[in-house]
Amino acid sequence: MKEMTKREKKYSISLTALFSILIFLVLLLLPFRFILSYDRYYEKHFEKDLYEMYGKENVDDAHISVLNYLRYNERLNNEFSQRDKLHMIDVRNIIQFFLHILYSSVLILITGIMLRRREIIKRVIIKWSIYGSSFLILLIAALYLLKDYFNTIFIYFHKIFFFNDYWQMDKGDLLIRLYPVYFWENIFFYLLIISLIFAIIFIVGSMIINRKISNNIKQI
Repeated sequence: MKEMTKREKKYSISLTALFSILIFLVLLLLPFRFILSYDRYYEKHFEKDLYEMYGKENVDDAHISVLNYLRYNERLNNEFSQRDKLHMIDVRNIIQFFLHILYSSVLILITGIMLRRREIIKRVIIKWSIYGSSFLILLIAALYLLKDYFNTIFIYFHKIFFFNDYWQMDKGDLLIRLYPVYFWENIFFYLLIISLIFAIIFIVGSMIINRKISNNIKQI
């Protein structure tokens, strides 16, 4: 087998790093896409106390209005304040930004897989999967250790991604009543758990496939 030149090695390392990051982003953002469509999760949250406090019909109407705005850009109910509506514009833009990253990552991964030579494609995918998944697991572990500082993380997230103060609301605002901080804390760690499961599946699957490839090579 021909030995790679320094230039080829640098290219291979750069490509591995790029696609490992793409797999990391896909595994991190895919659960986020899933939760946007999983209506039952929100119902469980509302059933805890909001239905009793504000009435099931009122809560469902307001929540459906939010989801329809985020998914289809429909107008929010008049029950929402002007500040709520301005903040939701930013929220929708950020969600669209993350979804574009997800879809772009998937597209680049598929394109990269199709362009690789057939005889090495399995090993390349295995390497990408293991590196990307391992990095994600390390990030999840770090975030779990910082779970007691969620409020601080929550505040800095808004300071980084929001370029105004519309996210700083009063407790009486409808958005805050529907989705208090503990809701975001629960959903945050719920998404991390799903990402962790995906990452473990990718690593275990990659190791199994790698072992099968190695055994096939030995038999040749």
